[in-house]
Amino acid sequence: MSPRAKALVVTGITATCAVVALVLACFEEDGRHAVGLAAVGVFLAYGTRRLVWAIYGRGRRP
Repeated sequence: MSPRAKALVVTGITATCAVVALVLACFEEDGRHAVGLAAVGVFLAYGTRRLVWAIYGRGRRP
């Protein structure tokens, strides 16, 4: 497997985890963990954006 393909797999896993964390934050019933889940989701989404830029956007600034 090429390094680019491995990076894309990691990016896909990270993006999936970000979406799951944000969805769980939206549906948290008692609200105790909602802020933490939202923070994790935003952190992972930002990391996903950085990974995609590192793979595809070498000539452009994000």
